Amino acid sequence: MAGVIAQQGDIPRAIALWQQSLEIIEQIGDVKGKATTLNNMAGVIAQQGDIPRAIALWQQSLEIIEQIGDVKGKATTLNNMAGVIAQQGDIPRAIALWQQSLEIIEQIGDVQGKAATLSNMAGVIAQQGDIPRAITLWPQSLEIIEQIGDVQGKARE
Repeated sequence: MAGVIAQQGDIPRAIALWQQSLEIIEQIGDVKGKATTLNNMAGVIAQQGDIPRAIALWQQSLEIIEQIGDVKGKATTLNNMAGVIAQQGDIPRAIALWQQSLEIIEQIGDVQGKAATLSNMAGVIAQQGDIPRAITLWPQSLEIIEQIGDVQGKARE
């Protein structure tokens, strides 16, 4: 519910709902739920411009994810962080996070995640002016998208 409310623009209400959710999650001991909720909150808070708070929430989420061994969750969180960090202009740090995410994605065989991460990296690298490097990444992403039949993904590429 909080995610939908956030999409509608009522960020304070969404965050209040996520806080309520976190309280319940704490009571019942749902650590994976806590990591997911923190990740969701971080994304919305980053969109609102509070990057330090968002990164702190992602860091909390990562700590939990590492404790419970949720490798796919770790890859997703690293990818989310990288996008925001790239928007803030710290491209080397963003690329390093995307590389970590890619390593995990390849280990677990998450082809959709790999395509998305390669595409994210290519876009930022192209914005930085390294078109030849970006052009090596986009075809890799497109090839995966075609293999899995992701028509919408192909249109975005």
